[in-house]
Amino acid sequence: MKPPAALVQARDQLKRWLVQDAYPLWWERGADHQRGGFHECLAQDGTGLSAPRRARLHPRQIYCYSMANELGWGGAGTPAVSHALAFYLRCYSRPDGLFRTLVIANPMTGLVYANTLLFGMHYKPVDVQYRPGLTYWGADISWLWPDGPRGFLKAIDPVTGKSKWEAPSAIPRFSGVLSTAGGVVFTGQLTGEFEAFDADNGSKLWQFKTGSGIEGQPITWMQDGVQYVAVSSGIGGVYVLYSGDERLSKVPAGGSLWVFALTR
Repeated sequence: MKPPAALVQARDQLKRWLVQDAYPLWWERGADHQRGGFHECLAQDGTGLSAPRRARLHPRQIYCYSMANELGWGGAGTPAVSHALAFYLRCYSRPDGLFRTLVIANPMTGLVYANTLLFGMHYKPVDVQYRPGLTYWGADISWLWPDGPRGFLKAIDPVTGKSKWEAPSAIPRFSGVLSTAGGVVFTGQLTGEFEAFDADNGSKLWQFKTGSGIEGQPITWMQDGVQYVAVSSGIGGVYVLYSGDERLSKVPAGGSLWVFALTR
């Protein structure tokens, strides 16, 4: 069965854009040939912006450029992959062999803990129309929302890929995850709750309402024999800006740091 003509046309249009525009632009302008890696984003004049670079950026570039030659680009696909990979390994690798991302592994439980999303979108490419002050995607987007939870905190067996337990959330969590040697998993909600779960079975142990939504990465350290856990609170981010979720409309703006001492 042949795909519809409109689908074939859209595929070919996207392929031409990748080969003729996106690949050359991001290698010439998006790659940071001075410091390594790729810029997070480009300005309107095509120059790289000096902004914090998320860990997820470089795996995306590695994958995209690994497919470049197969898609017909005759440019520097292999050098681009090597360029991105070298930066990623230098800046994001950890001593335990994993990487600094919003997921966390606990060698004591053998599980990986991550916040996951359960929603999708319809995506239709359109001609880009730049309007000052407004985000433009080059596409018409409509969201696909489930009837139930829109996200889960999951404890995942990295060998089988199956979840040992999961904690649903009506509004998806966009916070990072922290797992401690004491068997506790910390994360946060966009509605402001800082949460603690049992690392082995997923039961909720505790929560605290901060002043705003949580998107940051919880961290922990020892000082004078006391273990502390800290997290930033201040609502924002992609979901808040573009989902239209009215349940977040009354969450106060904020910018605060919360630090908690763990009892023995």
